[in-house]
Amino acid sequence: SQEDVAQSLAQASEWLGNADALFIGSGAGMGVDSGLGTFRGGHQGVWKGLEEVGLAYEDICDAKWFVEDPHLAWAFWDHCYKAYQGATPHDG
Repeated sequence: SQEDVAQSLAQASEWLGNADALFIGSGAGMGVDSGLGTFRGGHQGVWKGLEEVGLAYEDICDAKWFVEDPHLAWAFWDHCYKAYQGATPHDG
């Protein structure tokens, strides 16, 4: 109902207004414009370490790696964090 939608929007607005940060994800093309690698296609190459251990991007994104191989998981996400922090925003 319209009332349910209005209540949901009000709740979302409150959550956003009280948030410490907001993370917005987008398609790979937006990252490429900022110099980030993609997990497939012409700009493939998120992290060379994935090839060395025989994992695909989709595989390393599984939270199980924090249990099965925490060093690998943290190395990958540290690389991503540093790449995102070093990327230059674009006009998108």
